[in-house]
Amino acid sequence: MRRSCAKQATGENRSRILLNPDSCSNALDAFRLFFAVCVVAIHTHASDGLSRVLSFWLTQGVFRLAVPFFFVTSGFLLGRKLCGQEQDRQRQDKLDQWRKGWKHDGGERKQEIVTVLRRYTLRLFIPLLIVEGANATLELITRRLRYGKSLRYLAEHFARHILFYPYGAMWFIQACIIGAWLLYPFLKRKKTNSALLVGLLLYGWALLCNNYYFLAQAVGLDRVVNSYMNLFISARNGVFVGFFFLALGIKAWELYSADADISRLRQYPDGRCQYQSRKRQHTIWDCRRLILACVTLLYVAEIYLTRNCAYLDDRALYLAHILLLPLLLLCIVDVRLSISDDVSIRMRKVSAWLYFSHRFIYGLGGFLCVLKFGTEWRGAGAFTLVLAVSTVSFVPAVCLRRAFV
Repeated sequence: MRRSCAKQATGENRSRILLNPDSCSNALDAFRLFFAVCVVAIHTHASDGLSRVLSFWLTQGVFRLAVPFFFVTSGFLLGRKLCGQEQDRQRQDKLDQWRKGWKHDGGERKQEIVTVLRRYTLRLFIPLLIVEGANATLELITRRLRYGKSLRYLAEHFARHILFYPYGAMWFIQACIIGAWLLYPFLKRKKTNSALLVGLLLYGWALLCNNYYFLAQAVGLDRVVNSYMNLFISARNGVFVGFFFLALGIKAWELYSADADISRLRQYPDGRCQYQSRKRQHTIWDCRRLILACVTLLYVAEIYLTRNCAYLDDRALYLAHILLLPLLLLCIVDVRLSISDDVSIRMRKVSAWLYFSHRFIYGLGGFLCVLKFGTEWRGAGAFTLVLAVSTVSFVPAVCLRRAFV
């Protein structure tokens, strides 16, 4: 009896997400918060106090999943928005159009996609502009006072980072904007699989410039890779990473919506939904969990096999991320935690605030620590303090936002 109730709750949760694009699994919000904390842990070097082996596995095995997970989640939600943007239309027809091809005028579809992408860009560009400006100013002051760099060097350094690799972990936001617009020709023609194929080739270059630099050395591409990295700083950008992972997220949404056989979905007057093909659905979910477990083992094996190989940049990109993160998303998006919607919304907002604010707080604290004590500020203490200050500052930030909205 308890198992059947759990199944029904899962089915109703899936129906709620499919039929209402503004709702989402609160487990997804919990994972967002967890991975936002992981991003803070990476930048504050929270694992420095641990043993070398434990620090390596915690950083590479857990913390490095954070940003790719954010990409896939962003693509998933973008795909859902593209599918359910017009709330006045019937949700069932909209899902059928998304899977089988749009039946209305192609110009109308093009305009709808452009509208969604513009709103998506504006939503990300404003915090990017504010946070990047604050982080860039702090970085330039620090380099000028601490290292005595010339103004010419600072100007060149500033321009390269603004264009190619923004300060303060904002490369993810920039990559989302660029990647979303690069996806536009594929979204317009409903060619998600083609986007994945192109993105896979681009991601291969990102791997050579990151964790698989040893392969570039083996095939004689190390000079090309080094030249690229010297000019563009990193291959973690919207072209080589953002485009591909956003496409993975959109594909995950397509698979998620395709699981629900809309023709067998019975809608009751009170809004409850019941699936007649529930057994088939749970078979699919169990298979995904099994595949996720197998891919996780492959991920662990990949980390182990590449641990002593030559790499560039931050060693953040792995092949297993391609399957691991979409599967993880598909497994958790149906989970409904025993928390209220208000708590879920707060977790979502706190995770975003942690991501945007932590780097500036950590940079400011490190700058003051160097001036006063002459030592760097990092480790578990820095992680705890940055996390605390970011969380506490969330309340006045919300109040300030409400005052101007």
